[in-house]
Amino acid sequence: MRRLAAIAIAGWALAGAGAAAAAPPLQMGVQDDPLFVREPRTYNNQVSRLISREDAYSAVSKLSVRVVRINLIWSHVAGVKRSHPWDWSYYDGAVDAALAHGVEPQLTLTGPAPGWATGNGKPGVVRPSPALFAEFVSAAATRYAGRVKRYAIWNEPNWPSWLAPKSSEPSLYRGLYRAAYDAIERVDPSAEVLIGELAPMGPPEAAMPPLRFLRSLTCSDTKWRRAGSCPALLADGFAHHPYALRWAPEYRGPSGDDVTIGSLGRLERALRALAARKALATDAGTPLPLYLTEFGYHANSRTIDERRRAIYVRRAYEIAARDPHVRQLVWYQLAAPPPKRKKQWDTSLLTFAGQPRQTYLALVQWVADAVKTGRVARARLP
Repeated sequence: MRRLAAIAIAGWALAGAGAAAAAPPLQMGVQDDPLFVREPRTYNNQVSRLISREDAYSAVSKLSVRVVRINLIWSHVAGVKRSHPWDWSYYDGAVDAALAHGVEPQLTLTGPAPGWATGNGKPGVVRPSPALFAEFVSAAATRYAGRVKRYAIWNEPNWPSWLAPKSSEPSLYRGLYRAAYDAIERVDPSAEVLIGELAPMGPPEAAMPPLRFLRSLTCSDTKWRRAGSCPALLADGFAHHPYALRWAPEYRGPSGDDVTIGSLGRLERALRALAARKALATDAGTPLPLYLTEFGYHANSRTIDERRRAIYVRRAYEIAARDPHVRQLVWYQLAAPPPKRKKQWDTSLLTFAGQPRQTYLALVQWVADAVKTGRVARARLP
């Protein structure tokens, strides 16, 4: 945010080339909204069947987790009509529980939007109103001021199931982000705001490739020079989801516009270029640091067995820990969803019953070693 920018610029200048070497240790995070938020809509009202929130926090304490990421869904707190009061009850409990366990709640303020705030009048993600989104963001920042230190704006806006229509995703997101940033700045200028939250790869996936999205968002050509008229954007960091999923962590993605854990350098070069022309930067005018706010490998995969998954995860975390631009790495998700015949997303470290998988045990060991050597930040005591 706009906090003593001149001092920050001076500090950066004094740091010079040694800034990267002085980067703080990697901050570990986790996301599993069914476990940590426990809304009644979770898994079709099967909250009572999940492991307890206390058991979830016990499991992540062994991973030196400093942050729990939470998707704060606009339509989940909004009333059927705009005039209805907000319902924060489940998110209040999640924030309270995180702080009680010495963990920082990090909120991604996102859709789907209520029907009264979308372009087609239906609850969902079609052309949500920036002005109405700002009202929601302002209400959230007001409620959690002093308790939540960092917000991110929208989840995977380059994926059409989160923001639509696909052809308009960058311009829609620009409007939503600017409205949200200004709203948080007015309510809680000490809070940090992250931009991005992008999915890692385009075709054959449905998402727009992240670098193509970022070029459109910032009116840039393929060499990151100005190509159009876009307002300058400020942020405290860039949030990204660098999944590799079916490949080794060194996999760079099917195109040069993709950004996986193995091709973070592509995004870092883009952020340096954007900061240099003042298109997207911190208050101090410096390139945005990276917050890897979703990452994981599928459990029960047909292509990567559990033994190999444990190996890949350690390698991926080592890549992040060695990158001086990366501040945070968030694993998604902790425990498996309830058993179903239909295939479900499952990047869990624990079974549905809470039993540790091999990957969890390997990650616990890697984290312990990384904490000892200063590559990973030590968890705070509650």
